[in-house]
Amino acid sequence: MRTLRFALSILVVIILLFLGCQHAAIAYRLRRDGLDPILLPPMAGDHPSESVSIAIKHARETNSTTTSTAGSTTGDCDIAGELISLHWQKSTADISFHSQAFFANESQSPNQTGRGFYVDPLLAIDKFRLDLTERHSKGCLSAVEAERLRRAIVENLPLPPAIAYFLQLGSFAVTGSIDLTPDFRLQVTDPIYPPGTETSVANLLGYETANYIFIREGRENRMRLRLASASEVPIHGESFEKQTPRNELAFSMSPGYFRLLFMAEEGTPNRITRAVLLSALDENKLSQAVPRRGMSAYEFCTTVSTTNVSCTVFPKNFGVSPELRILVNRKEVFLGVGGMVQEALNLENSEGPPATLKILRPFHGRLIPIKFDRTSGDILKLVLLPGDQLTF
Repeated sequence: MRTLRFALSILVVIILLFLGCQHAAIAYRLRRDGLDPILLPPMAGDHPSESVSIAIKHARETNSTTTSTAGSTTGDCDIAGELISLHWQKSTADISFHSQAFFANESQSPNQTGRGFYVDPLLAIDKFRLDLTERHSKGCLSAVEAERLRRAIVENLPLPPAIAYFLQLGSFAVTGSIDLTPDFRLQVTDPIYPPGTETSVANLLGYETANYIFIREGRENRMRLRLASASEVPIHGESFEKQTPRNELAFSMSPGYFRLLFMAEEGTPNRITRAVLLSALDENKLSQAVPRRGMSAYEFCTTVSTTNVSCTVFPKNFGVSPELRILVNRKEVFLGVGGMVQEALNLENSEGPPATLKILRPFHGRLIPIKFDRTSGDILKLVLLPGDQLTF
């Protein structure tokens, strides 16, 4: 009996050690695929150029094989795309990722990064995102499930870091718009002039900055916009915090979905770009509104306001910046669209990664490390995603 108990104890220890080693081995890997860095998910093969199929279980609540919650057939809920396709098997999302070149084939050194993108794959990514939103409006899945599905696809596909960002958050450079979620804050900076005076450099008193956040509310993933902080910097003085900005804008305070657009004003001397904030109770209405943008931001807002979309045009002397929230040494840091590790660490291009740098990224609901070559600068070009944490 003692011998049997001893043997069982040894077996349990071996199993625990084995499971512990498996747990420790789970990590993303940043490596080169030709001239370009690519992030490989755990258990991915070493040939990222090949087409990939993945099954994401429990991607939605419904288990129906014939209809969605809104009466759409299963086929209506599928998405057929040149780059990414989606086929539903009850609550499981079968994703097919078709091999495609993302970068222009330019001659350059193997140490260089940041080559130009082909536009077609970015348009295909944006179309998949739009199709997923449209399937949500049909009742194929909820807004929360659609957001989780995008994240799950990114977590399980071998992708260049910038492409992973575009797939999860949108290809801002192509569409000129970005969906604002609780992962972002909206920073608005504007000049201050004495009331009733001309807006000229001679009359400038200083600048104020207001930071707005998006707070999730309810099961439908809608949000409310809230002022998080405001500060003022006088021309001849020190910065100070305040409760409300001087130049308050009439944002929609109702819960909804938010999208930020940047629109070039045709016919203006310096081709001014105007920022426009949209919000709506139905996420699909935002997608339907964007193609309507016309010659003037105000004309655009007049048009979309008739379709239950709230539209706010920022004054042309306002600076508007969507910023992603990440953690660096357990403190919040905000980065502009497409922000990279080197920006989060405030490093110059010539500097290498800190010797103690560690990066954690969400995978299936928990944080796992990203393994990278410390002799290469590729990690500094890693485009960061919601939930990423850096320590050094």
